[in-house]
Amino acid sequence: MNSLVSMFGSSDLFWVFERQFGGPLWENVDAYLERSPATYAKEIETPVLVLHSEQDLRCNIEQGEHLFNLLRLMRKDVEILRFPAESHELTRAGSPIHRVQRFEAVLEWFGRHL
Repeated sequence: MNSLVSMFGSSDLFWVFERQFGGPLWENVDAYLERSPATYAKEIETPVLVLHSEQDLRCNIEQGEHLFNLLRLMRKDVEILRFPAESHELTRAGSPIHRVQRFEAVLEWFGRHL
């Protein structure tokens, strides 16, 4: 997750956020913004690879797209790899081909950036 403000309305975890941030979004938006990685995107200097499943209902695809676009607009080193028809469980229960593609993408990314 990257933008807790939008995630509050697009995830099944909104009730967890209410506990952690002292109430629903409309009562304490500053707490949600303060704890959102997107708030600090301008400070990111490390290359970022966003891996995201398109059917992830826990962390909506919008979360990955949001971070990718923020960093891209700031001309940061960022790439995104989307996995169609995969859910939040890609690494554990995704299709074998996508699990292999994800693993290979991570290895290739580290090969370029380490």
